Amino acid sequence: MRLNGWVRIGLVLSILWAVGAAIYQRNADVDRAEESAKLTHQICVDTKALKHDTNLASCEREREGAMAIWLSGSWGNVVFMALAPVPLGWLAVFSLIYFGRAQVIGFRAVVPWATLNWPKKAFVTGCVLFSSIAMLFGILSVLNSYVDAKVPVALAPGVSVVEGGDTPPILDGSGMDVRCR
Repeated sequence: MRLNGWVRIGLVLSILWAVGAAIYQRNADVDRAEESAKLTHQICVDTKALKHDTNLASCEREREGAMAIWLSGSWGNVVFMALAPVPLGWLAVFSLIYFGRAQVIGFRAVVPWATLNWPKKAFVTGCVLFSSIAMLFGILSVLNSYVDAKVPVALAPGVSVVEGGDTPPILDGSGMDVRCR
């Protein structure tokens, strides 16, 4: 079977995506694991310093344990990130090609709806639905990136409660202080 130029380009791009996404995901997982392990190690070292303990071997074991925990599912992440988008990308490209052809020569010439059997009609409907959702997702991603660039707001990593003075807590029906919400 002879492949045309566009299919060859698609195969090369798919391979480049798979390799690039795998490298990116693995590096991201290792970076997250190292940050967590560094934090675990620093907490252990600080705790040992408070206790005036100079033996840091247990801190190194905790650091290695934290690395192992964070990296335990890394290869699954790598495989998913490298391979899952490829078939979706091919489906999106084929859908866009047929959509473009339909715009150029007319929808009825490209998709003879009246002569299609029900599996082909379901496939065409699925392609249209998938393409619409993909375009909507892309537009929303671009708009969210724009808004995040203009207004960089993030949730706090934890709850911050500062108690001031001798004010007694104001409790609701469940016993929670309503000022801490």
